[in-house]
Amino acid sequence: IKGQHHLILAYAYTLALNQSDAFLHAQKAIDLFDVAKEPFWRIRAHAVMGTAFYTFGEYDKAIEAYQPIFDIIQQIGTPARSLEDWYGYGWAYIGLKKPDIALKFFQDTYERKMQYGFRYDAARSKYAEGFSYFLLEEYSEAEKCLLDALCVFCDDHPQLNMLNTNTVVSPQMIAACCHILSLVYTQTKQTQLAETYIKRAISHQEKLDEPGQLCNMYQQALHLAQLHGYSSDIIYYSKKLKCIQEKYNIPPR
Repeated sequence: IKGQHHLILAYAYTLALNQSDAFLHAQKAIDLFDVAKEPFWRIRAHAVMGTAFYTFGEYDKAIEAYQPIFDIIQQIGTPARSLEDWYGYGWAYIGLKKPDIALKFFQDTYERKMQYGFRYDAARSKYAEGFSYFLLEEYSEAEKCLLDALCVFCDDHPQLNMLNTNTVVSPQMIAACCHILSLVYTQTKQTQLAETYIKRAISHQEKLDEPGQLCNMYQQALHLAQLHGYSSDIIYYSKKLKCIQEKYNIPPR
């Protein structure tokens, strides 16, 4: 119970961007979970430590933190194979600006999660694939992956569900997919689609307590409004952007 308590605190402090307490509680959780008796919880503790390092921009340390997970899985054998997950590794390599390496980790994670029927986790990996392809400027592949992921998170085909918010499975992931799709369509000069998807992203992101991501979405929406010359949207998103930057001390870009 103590280990789980520290695990929850580590995750909470990571979300709150409290670096020292996040690392402190993640390490306490690792120390409390015995590999021989509670291997699955120990794996989770190492994963939270890796996520904390990634969140605070220490990508090399994140990769080191994830490594014990695979050592434990190797030790346990077949019963633990469903826990194999290179998702964190992938994001660490995204942080290191190596999307080509990250892509392989995300693809492997997708295959593993599909093998064991973890549809939501597989869809998260498919989103990450799409993000990697976007960074690699392979926009057609990015679009395909992101739409595939969105079908899962919306529990319906995105084009059919564009105006229906009652079938949402994961607002956070819908917002993330739609945001990157908007960036993809901006790069491919499909600005009407880009506008549709960024508005969809914002409608879900505004329900969540993640101001940094919402700030990025407002900037994208403002950029598209300026491209189209929509004066009312320019005024609207300029005010939204200024408000959130001042409220959360986010520096202007």
